[in-house]
Amino acid sequence: MLRPTHYRRTSPRRLHLLRRGAAATEFAIVAPVFFMMIIGFIEFGRALMVQQVLVNASRVGARMASTTGATSGGVQSAVESYTTSVAVPGVSVAVSPNPATAAAGTVITVGAYYIHIPSVPVTIAVALFIASVKAFLVAGYFMHLISEKKMIYGILASTVFFFIGLMFLTIWAMHDYPVTPIK
Repeated sequence: MLRPTHYRRTSPRRLHLLRRGAAATEFAIVAPVFFMMIIGFIEFGRALMVQQVLVNASRVGARMASTTGATSGGVQSAVESYTTSVAVPGVSVAVSPNPATAAAGTVITVGAYYIHIPSVPVTIAVALFIASVKAFLVAGYFMHLISEKKMIYGILASTVFFFIGLMFLTIWAMHDYPVTPIK
């Protein structure tokens, strides 16, 4: 049997020497991605934990606000002490209306905010801006729509138009609900 001249047998020792740095190189490529994923999982878990703490703190504040003789300051201190005890300090609390002056049967809202933006329109604008940037990145780069034809842009523009229309209808319909609670 004839063998090609370029074929050369390699001893196991020589193969070991040729593959010497392969494991280190593969680890150097994979390790940053792996550790980024692990840190991302930890941060996502922390964000969910903080969100649940804020929900529970609002419940504690609502229970406190429903008792006789409750004040806005007492509700705020109860919420702040709860969040501090579970390692989420620096929470802003909003109580509306003041439980001390509210009539019996009045709905009292207790909100706990970790990042507080005082204006609702600014909050909505920031959230929509972040969502738009994320949508652009996903659609443009991950779905490769940047290099697509003009028809895709027309479809995306019509989607944005209808989304803005639905948001307008939602905001317009907010004034249809009764201001006083139904008994």
